[in-house]
Amino acid sequence: MENIQVGFLQKIKDLLPSHISLVDELSELLNLSNDSVYRRIRGETTLSLEEAFKIAEKYKISLDTFLNQKSQTQVVFEYDPISTEGELIAYLNMILTDLQLLKEKKGYLIYSATDLPIFYNFTHTELAAFKLYSWIRYTNHIEIPSKFEYSLIPKELINLCKQIYHAYQIVRTSEIWTDYTIDSTLRQIEYYYDLGLFANPEDAQLIVKQLQEIIQTIQKQASDQQSDFELYQSEVTLDNNCILSNIQGVRKVYLRHQNLNVLITQNTHFCEETENDLNTTLSKSMLVSGISERQRYQFFQKIYQKCENTIQKLK
Repeated sequence: MENIQVGFLQKIKDLLPSHISLVDELSELLNLSNDSVYRRIRGETTLSLEEAFKIAEKYKISLDTFLNQKSQTQVVFEYDPISTEGELIAYLNMILTDLQLLKEKKGYLIYSATDLPIFYNFTHTELAAFKLYSWIRYTNHIEIPSKFEYSLIPKELINLCKQIYHAYQIVRTSEIWTDYTIDSTLRQIEYYYDLGLFANPEDAQLIVKQLQEIIQTIQKQASDQQSDFELYQSEVTLDNNCILSNIQGVRKVYLRHQNLNVLITQNTHFCEETENDLNTTLSKSMLVSGISERQRYQFFQKIYQKCENTIQKLK
């Protein structure tokens, strides 16, 4: 039992920013002296069930996940469905916190993208507002007017999205795209346009043009051989939007579920298998960043053309 407890508390420590003391955190949370906390960290004193639950709840680590972390037949996922505006804000703050931790701890991400990676939706005010509008509209419990206008989305929410994008820009990342990664976003814009859900129909074209600007930014970033960003083109259709983070060997997998919601697990076996699968996909995909100038140009030209085709449909 001691090894499990020591490992559990070590995982908490690994996930804390370096300026935060695990001892001070647990001392305040559990109302214990520093000496009592040290004994628990070393495994000399066993955590009570109540203490373990308090820690797990505070740091959002499932006890089931930890106790069964090496199970090959049982995987426990964290799932907090978004049904209110407050839960949406909490979800976005969780993304920002995880990205900031990745940067500080020099971790990395592998992103298998069946759709445009979520972070790129936050580069422009209008696009971010549209994506938030579509997510909120999908969530029946959050009231929102029927037609889209930028002013519907609070500026504080837009600013939070932009912080997320900037945090993502400085994380070491390998993204896997296909020729169809942009398609769902373009179809969504067309769908809302056809339904007359843009208060100003010209906004639909503006958002597509902003997507083109995003693609130009990604292409430029992919051409920088000194960048911590790698972009791969897979000729095989990807099964799902999947993100794997690795911070000094502590892995976490995020799987999209029902629009914006995600399933999250730290199950050791599942995360290792996922990372192996993603690395296999990387090895079988074409690297379009770095020195692959010809392949990169051809890949992005296809995307630009799709955007142009969509703009023509919206005229």
